[in-house]
Amino acid sequence: MEENSFLKRIKSSIIYNYLVLLIGLFIMSIGVSLSVISNLGTTPISTIPNVLKYAVPLSLGMITIIFNFLLIVIQLAILRGDFDNKQWMQILVTVIFGYFIDFSLYILEPVVKPATYASQWIVCIISTFIIAFGVYLEIKSNA
Repeated sequence: MEENSFLKRIKSSIIYNYLVLLIGLFIMSIGVSLSVISNLGTTPISTIPNVLKYAVPLSLGMITIIFNFLLIVIQLAILRGDFDNKQWMQILVTVIFGYFIDFSLYILEPVVKPATYASQWIVCIISTFIIAFGVYLEIKSNA
């Protein structure tokens, strides 16, 4: 019984929550990277950064950071006084996510090279499930 109580305390700790959040972000970045590698499209939130990477000399992760930061500024303008202080954590999460995207692209691009249309679809479908699992972990983290 003590072990069960110990596990409950660990799972309710803020460190555990943020660790699960980081794992979820990394898994999501793998999914985003695979969707880009599939060359069949990307997630909606990555569409604009993915297009901009062809127009500006920045990585997808850096453009994602800038784009999401712009979205946070828009959110701040819309919410004004209702912008809760904990919402500022979005900036840190955005930076981490951007770097995770660049890292996972660096790792996956040399390895995952879908050569046929069917293999592109397989990579794209796998990316969707990976992103979904990453989102699940983010929500589960309660961070």
